[in-house]
Parts: sequence; C-alpha cells; structure tokens
Amino acid sequence: MTTPSLSIGWFPRERFELAAESLASLLAHSPPCPLFVVDAATPRRILEDIRPVLVGAAAEIIPVERPVLPSEAKNLILSRVDTDYVALVENDVLFTPGWLDALLAACEEAPADVAVPVIYDGRERKEHFDKHLGRIVASRDHRGRREILPMTGARNDGDARRTVHFIEQHCVLYRTATFDRIGRFDEELNTRDEVDVSMALWDAGCTVVLEPAAQVHYVPPSWRPSDEELPFYRYRWDLQRAERSRERIRQRWNLAETPGDLGYVRYRNLIARLPDVRCHLEGLSSGAATVLLEDGDWFGTEITDGLDLSPFPELKGGYGGFPASDTAAMAELERRVAEGTRQIIVGFPAYWWFDYLPGLGQRLDELAVRTRDDELLRVYTVR
Repeated sequence: MTTPSLSIGWFPRERFELAAESLASLLAHSPPCPLFVVDAATPRRILEDIRPVLVGAAAEIIPVERPVLPSEAKNLILSRVDTDYVALVENDVLFTPGWLDALLAACEEAPADVAVPVIYDGRERKEHFDKHLGRIVASRDHRGRREILPMTGARNDGDARRTVHFIEQHCVLYRTATFDRIGRFDEELNTRDEVDVSMALWDAGCTVVLEPAAQVHYVPPSWRPSDEELPFYRYRWDLQRAERSRERIRQRWNLAETPGDLGYVRYRNLIARLPDVRCHLEGLSSGAATVLLEDGDWFGTEITDGLDLSPFPELKGGYGGFPASDTAAMAELERRVAEGTRQIIVGFPAYWWFDYLPGLGQRLDELAVRTRDDELLRVYTVR
C-alpha cells in the first residue's frame, strides 16, 4: 500500500513572539516532509530567531511584504501544495510527539476528509474549544434558516475517535482534494472563519473527525504584543472588519445568527491594554484579602507577578479551571468569603463566565458591592 504524501503549512495567527518555539516544536515532533513557512512582514528580530531553526529542514519560505490574514496565508500555502494531505498550523501552537501520524491515521482509517487534534489552552491541560460551536440544526425560530447549537459537554471527553461538526483552525489536517469540494479560504474574514470553513465542510458532505491521540497546545497571548507586532495584531482584530465578517458568514450559510458575539474580538483589542490592567491591580491588591477571577490567563505572567492575589477557583494553591457547575462556583465563592476574602476582582478574560454561570453572578451581587465595572475589570467589595 502506498504511503500518502504529506506537507505542512505554518503561518502567523495574530502575533510572532512564540514563533521560533512553535517552529522548533513542529520540526521536533513531525515526520520529515515539505514545510511551507509564510513570512508576512515578520519582525526582523523574529526572523533572526526563526532562520536557525529551519537549518536542515525541507522548508520553503513564502515572503509577503505586508501583513496578511490567516485565510490569505493558507491560500498562499495551498497554491504550492502537491501532496495528498496538508496540515495547516498556526505559529502559536506547540506540538506533541506523534500528533501528525495520529491525524493521518485518523483520515486513512475512518476514512475522513479532515482530522483535528485535541487542543489544550496554554501549556497545561486546560481544554480549548469555543463552546458556542456544537452542532448544526434547522432553526426553530427562523423558518428556513439554520442554527448552530452550543456544546453541551466537554470537547475532550473520551479517548475514542469521533466525527464532529466544527473545527478550530489552530491545527488541522486536510486531504488536499477536499479543497476541490469546498474552495479556498475566504480572505475577507478576520473572525469566525472557523464557522465558515466548518459550514463549507458540512455542506460538501465532508467527514471531519476528532482524534484524541493527536494533541497540541495553543498558547494564547497573555501580555501586550510588542511594538513590532502591533501593526499586524491590530490589522488582524479590526472591529469593523469583524462586524462585516460575521454578517458575511451569516448570509453565506443562511444562519439565524453567527454564533457568539464580538466580545472575543473586543477581548483581543483589550490585550493591548494589559499594562493598564497591571497598574490597576497593583492598586487593588494591597490591603484586604483579594481574589482574582480571570480564566487562568494572567497568573504566572507579568500581569500578576509579585501581587498578593489568589486565583478563583483555587485548587492546591493554583488556578482550578472553569467550575464544573454553577452550584460548584457559588460554593467556592461562599467558601472564600467565609475564609476572609474581602475583595473579588473579575478580569475581562472571564466576563463570559457569567453567561454560563448566572448563579455565580447573582451570588456575587448578594455578597458584595460592585465598586468598579468597566471593560477591563469588575471589582466587588464584600459586604
């Protein structure tokens, strides 16, 4: 039996700071195969870090003198690919041994047109997936339109390969022939492009599988991008383009609504203001026992280093992850207050929690007075 041919395309998502580490991880944990590297106005300092990593690799650098959105970068890669499969991966992903072999086996054995790995958020084993993206159904409230229902459980549960409706685009293995069925990526989109490609795969009848044996880590930005990165970062997360992207996807796929909202893009814009967050936390963390609820993004970074802050929820002295239920979250809050907490700070990365944990928000308002509420922080003083 002929072994299928593979290639990899690696491209910038929103920043460059992790690029050299991501590329080294990719080469260390992938079988030898052609590698296409998109250099889209990469800062010179980062290029100097990348070039030594590529020594000895079968790599082709695709130079572009301006920032490009991920969709355009992927299309540049596809225009050069002549292998049976292509893995398209972003430059802030870290890889584990066997990730690509496992995805290839999934496509060959299922068989499937697309295979995706289990994605962890950050360097630990915290699940990463957009909970808005569950499954596609006919809308009950908007006749003739389709609706995307949210997930009802964890994405990473279980160790069995299974079909899924939606992918995230951090790391995906495609049969190259799949693009003959779905076309190329839409270069106008800067957000919710994972919805667009997932709907295209669904409409074309493509089989998409989640392969638990393949695992990668997506490391999101936890500090403000450097001055060199900001032009690309701001282009990537332009709010007006994001509004147009959402409407473009809604119309194209006859959706009642594009899932989620612009909160994610606003969040990305707020990351550029993290130095302000640090200054505010310095003023708030002195004195009363203070708990910080921030979705695990800030502890262990420059934002909180040296400050007298305790994570919520807390597990063995560290961040305990998203609560298992609203009841568990409220119980944790009451325990912390009983133990002497006098101030609770909610950082903007965790504002989405209260959509899923309404009881926690209600209990916070019962136990404490909200003394600050803006786009960066909400501060509660215990009554």
